[in-house]
Amino acid sequence: MTGFEDLGLSRAILGLIREAGFERPTEPQLRAIPLILQGRNVLIIAPTGSGKTEAALIPVLDMMIRGSYRPIALVYVTPLRALNRDLLDRIAWWAGRLDLRAAVRHGDTLPRERRRQALSPPDILVTTPETLSLLLNARVMSQHLSNVRWVIVDEVHELVDSKRGAQLSIALERLRDLAGDFQVIGLSATVGSPDRVSRFLVGEGRDVAVVEADVRKMMEFRVEYPEPTGEDVALADKLLTYPGVVARLRLIREIIGSHGAALVFTNTRPMAEILSSRLALLDEELPVSVHHGSLSAEKRTRIERMLKEGGLKGVVCTSSLELGIDIGRVDVVVQYNSPRQVTRLIQRVGRSGHWIERVSKGVIVVQDPDDALEALVIAKYALEGVLEEPRIPSKPYDVLAHEVAGYLIKERGVGARRVYETVRRSYVYRDLSYDEFARLLRFLSSLTDKYLHFDEEGGVIRRPQNLKRLFKYYFDNLSMIPEVRQYLVVNEEDGEPIGILDGEFVSEYGEPGFKFIMSGRPWKIVQIYRDRVYVRPEDDPFGAIPYWVGEEIPVPDFVAEEVGRVKRRLEELYREHGGRAIDALAAEYGVDERLLRRALEPYLEQLKRGLPLPTDKRIVVEKFGDKLVVHVHGGTLVNRALALLISEGAFEEYGETLYISSDPYRVVAASPTLAPEDIRRLIAELDLERARELMERGVEKTPYFRWRLMHVARRMGIISKEAELDPARMEQLVASLRGTPAYEEAMRESMERDRDVGGAIRLLARVRMGDIRVICVGPLNQPTPAAECYVRFREVRLEPARSDRLKTLQLLGIRNRLLNEVRTFACLDCLRYIEEARIRDLPDKPTCPICGSTRIGMSSALYDDVARALALASSGRGGRQASDVMRELEESARLIGRYGKAAAVALASTLPIRRVEEILKAEHRVSGRLFKLILEAEKRALLEKFR
Repeated sequence: MTGFEDLGLSRAILGLIREAGFERPTEPQLRAIPLILQGRNVLIIAPTGSGKTEAALIPVLDMMIRGSYRPIALVYVTPLRALNRDLLDRIAWWAGRLDLRAAVRHGDTLPRERRRQALSPPDILVTTPETLSLLLNARVMSQHLSNVRWVIVDEVHELVDSKRGAQLSIALERLRDLAGDFQVIGLSATVGSPDRVSRFLVGEGRDVAVVEADVRKMMEFRVEYPEPTGEDVALADKLLTYPGVVARLRLIREIIGSHGAALVFTNTRPMAEILSSRLALLDEELPVSVHHGSLSAEKRTRIERMLKEGGLKGVVCTSSLELGIDIGRVDVVVQYNSPRQVTRLIQRVGRSGHWIERVSKGVIVVQDPDDALEALVIAKYALEGVLEEPRIPSKPYDVLAHEVAGYLIKERGVGARRVYETVRRSYVYRDLSYDEFARLLRFLSSLTDKYLHFDEEGGVIRRPQNLKRLFKYYFDNLSMIPEVRQYLVVNEEDGEPIGILDGEFVSEYGEPGFKFIMSGRPWKIVQIYRDRVYVRPEDDPFGAIPYWVGEEIPVPDFVAEEVGRVKRRLEELYREHGGRAIDALAAEYGVDERLLRRALEPYLEQLKRGLPLPTDKRIVVEKFGDKLVVHVHGGTLVNRALALLISEGAFEEYGETLYISSDPYRVVAASPTLAPEDIRRLIAELDLERARELMERGVEKTPYFRWRLMHVARRMGIISKEAELDPARMEQLVASLRGTPAYEEAMRESMERDRDVGGAIRLLARVRMGDIRVICVGPLNQPTPAAECYVRFREVRLEPARSDRLKTLQLLGIRNRLLNEVRTFACLDCLRYIEEARIRDLPDKPTCPICGSTRIGMSSALYDDVARALALASSGRGGRQASDVMRELEESARLIGRYGKAAAVALASTLPIRRVEEILKAEHRVSGRLFKLILEAEKRALLEKFR
C-alpha cells in the first residue's frame, strides 16, 4: 500500500505528517501530490473530509522549504464570507512548524495588521476574491504579490457560477501580469463538467490535470416517505400541524437518536428554523440546534464546536454546513425534502462518515409525491454520476467595468488593448470581442458623473479629473454580492407586523394581488410602500407560494424530465400489467415498492380514470372551476419562463391579466374566462420568435428584472450604492438604459439565471416537432388526480394554520427559539467557571459550581473570547472588545442574580436591556406570559425599526 513516504516528499514534511496523525494518504492526496510536485496545475474534486486542503498544502509547503522564494510566495483564496477558524488554524499549524509566516487579509483586517503586512509580508497570504482584486491595485502589496509562485483556490464550486468567480478570474490574470505564470491548485466539491471547471480555474489555453475522486461507491442513499400512524394523528393536534408532518418528525428523531451525530439539511433558512422548532416541541430533551447563514458568525462557530465536541446530537442546517468546516464525526445526514439537485445531495451526504474509511449515509425524508419522485431520480443520478453543469456567467459587463476601474486606482492611464488582452485570457471572458469591450468603455465614458475616460483614438483608458469619484465607485462596489434589503410585512387590517421579507423575494413577486404563505397562513399583497409590504388575509391558498421560495434551490430541467419519464413508464407498464405496473416499475428502478406506490398513487388513479397523464412527452392543460393548471416537466427555471409566456400571451391575445405561479412540474393560474384550449394555443402554435419576444418583454416587466438592473447599475457606477429608487425613478432608469451594456447585462442575467428562456424555447421547439404533445382536459367540476395531488399536498407542504391557532404557533415558536439559544456563562466572583450551554438546560437559579456564587453573567461572545476578557479583567488590563464582553457579563449577571433563568430567556431575545428589565418586572418566571410579553415587545421593536 502506497504511503506518504512514497510520494517524493521531504523528511521535514513527512515528520509533520506523522505529527498531524495522518497514517496514509487519502485518494485525492495520493493522486494530487505527485502532480503538484511536478509543477502542474491541478483541480482536485472530492467531498469534504477527504483531505483536499492537505493534498494542496503539503506539496506546496514542501516546494517552499526546498527552494528559494520571496514573500508573498503562496496566495490561498477562499470564497467564504467569514473566513472559518478551522481553515486558518490548519494553515497556521503547518506554517508555524516550518518557520513560515501565514497571515490573513480581508475586509475586516485591522489597519495595524495591514501596515505590518506591507512592511513585512507573510510567506502565505489567506484572502478572499474581493481582497485579492483590491491588493493588486495597492502599490506596496502589489509589489509583494509579484513574487507569487503558487495560488490555491478553495471551494471552486462556490465561485464557478457566480460573478465573484468572474472577478477572481480577472484578478488571477492580472496577477500573472505581475508575477509571471504561477502554479494553480483548485479545491472543489463534486461538480458536473470538470473540464469546464478546470478551464475556469486556470484560464484559456493552459494545461491542467483533474483529480476526481469517485464518490459513487462511497455513498448510500435511502428515500423515506413515512406514513402517519395513530400516534401521529394524536400528536398532530398538540403540535398544531398535520399527521404527515409528525410522522416525518418522529422518523428524524429516531435517526438522530440511533446515530452518534447527525446533520439535518433543509433547503431554506426558514424551513431550518421551523423544523428545529418542531423537533423541540416533539422532544424537548433532544439536543438539537439550528445553523444557517443568517445567524451571526459567533452563533455558527459555537454550534459547530458543540457538535464536534458532543454537546449536540444534531444540527438542522442549510447550505451553510455544506462547505469545508470541520464538524467531527457526523455519521448520518438527513435531507428534509428533496435536495433539488444531484450535486447538492452528494455534497451534503459527503459530510457524514470519514468517507475514506466507510460509506457515507444519507436519508432523504420526503413529504409528497412530487418530492418522493424527485428524490428517487436525484439519488439514482447521484449513483450514476449524472450531475448538473455549472452555469458560468458569460462575460459579465458589470464585473469588467469594476476591474477596469481597478487599473486606474494604481495607474493614471492604461492601454485599452493591454487590459483587453489580459481579460481575454480568463475563461469567463474568452468570447469577449474588442468591439464589445470598446463599446462598454464608450458607454462608461459617456456617464455624466464618470469614473474613467476612454480616448478611443489613442486607445487609452484614463483617470477622470475627479479622483474622488473613481475611488468612491471602486471601493463601494468591491463586492459582487448584492446587498439584501429587507421589508416589513404588515397586516393592513390591524397594523400588526407579520414578519420580514428579503428584497429578492419582493423584487420577484412583490406586486398587488400576489399570494404567499407566512406565519402559517396565506396573505395577498395590497401595496408596497417604501420598506413595508401591506397585506390582507387570504382564504384561498391556491397558487400561494412560501415566502422563502426566493432562496429555493432550482430543480434542473433534466431532473424534472426524468420524473416525467418515470410517469411515462408507469403508463406503459399499466397498459401491459394493469394493477401490477408499480411492482414492475419498482423492480426496474431498484426501489422499494411501497415507497413507489405512495409516490405514484395519484398518477395511477389518473390512469384508472382514463385521463391523460402528464409525462416528459406530454403537457396536460386542465381547468377546474376558475383554476388553470399546466402540467409540464420543465424544471424550475424553464417553467418560470413558460409562466411569463402564458402571462404575456394571455394579456396580448385575450386581454386578461393573470396572477401566475410555477414550480418544477406545473404552471398554475386562476382565470374565470380562459379555457385550456387558449393556453394550448400559446404553447403549441405560437411562432418561436414571437414566443421569445413575449418572454423577453415579460422579463422586463418583472420587478425582479428591475432589481437586477438596479444592482448592475450600481456595480457599473451608473447610480450610487446608496441610491434608493421608487417605482417612477425605476421606470426612468429602465427607459434610459435600454439598449446599453447595462441593460443587456441585466437582461442576460435575468434570462439565464432567474429564468431559462433558452430552455423554454427548446421545449417549445420539441412541441412544434411533435416530440412533446399538448393535451387539454376540462373545464371540470373537480381537479384531476394529478392536479388534486398538487392542491392537497401543497397545503400540507405550506402548513397554513387556522387564524385561531396563529397566536399559539407564534408563542410556541418564540419559546423554542429562546430556550434553545446557546450562550456563554461565567462566574464574575471566582472568574474560573466558564461554560457554553443552552438556556433550556439552566437551573431556575443559576449558581457557580466552583464557588457557589449567584453572580453568573451571560454573553453572546464565544467561549475563548469570554475567557480572554476574564483573564484581562483579572490582570487589570483589557481592550475595547474585552470591555464590551465584561459589560455584557456584568449587566446580565445583575438580572440573572435577581430573576434567575427568566432573565437569561429574556436576554436571549432581540430586545435592548432596558426593555428586558421592564418585562422582567412584569413577569419574573419562565411562563407563557413571559414569552407573550417578549413576543409583543419584539413586534413593537420591528415596527420601530421600519418606522
